[in-house]
Amino acid sequence: MDINENHEISEVKSLLKEFSKAEKVEIPTKNHDVDAPIKSTPSLRMKYQAERGVITKKLGNIEDIRKELGLSKRKICQLLLVDPSSWTRWSKPEEDAPPYIYRSLQWYLALIDKNPEWHPANTWLGQNSLHQELKDELDRLDSKQSLELQGLQSELQQMKDEKKYFVKKIKTYATITF
Repeated sequence: MDINENHEISEVKSLLKEFSKAEKVEIPTKNHDVDAPIKSTPSLRMKYQAERGVITKKLGNIEDIRKELGLSKRKICQLLLVDPSSWTRWSKPEEDAPPYIYRSLQWYLALIDKNPEWHPANTWLGQNSLHQELKDELDRLDSKQSLELQGLQSELQQMKDEKKYFVKKIKTYATITF
């Protein structure tokens, strides 16, 4: 390997380091065959990994975000539509969640900032006001139906009593006339 090739490799390394910023790209630094392929990461993937790094610096890791939202591991997995075993794997220091998970959490946090009613404490993931309103409405309807039922039962009992009275009157009238 001559000086020009070493210079080119060092230029490529420096450009890739500048581009990725959040993730280090493995580039061979020792003497290698010229024909040996250089292990690199596709540019879009590097971009996504860099964005994940920026989000991580701003919001913290996925466990920090989960705790900030006040969600259990099960609930955050339901929110993101991921398997709990994936979440467990991503929570380990040697593994990291895919960039789209970080982006989803970033968007969700932005949504909560704009509309606090979307916070998990206010949605289907927790105690939500809509759920409580519906429950209250059902309780109100249930008590209204109970009152109506009691009224109908009372009316039915009154009709039964009247029936007994009239049957008794008819029997008395029948015995007197015959």
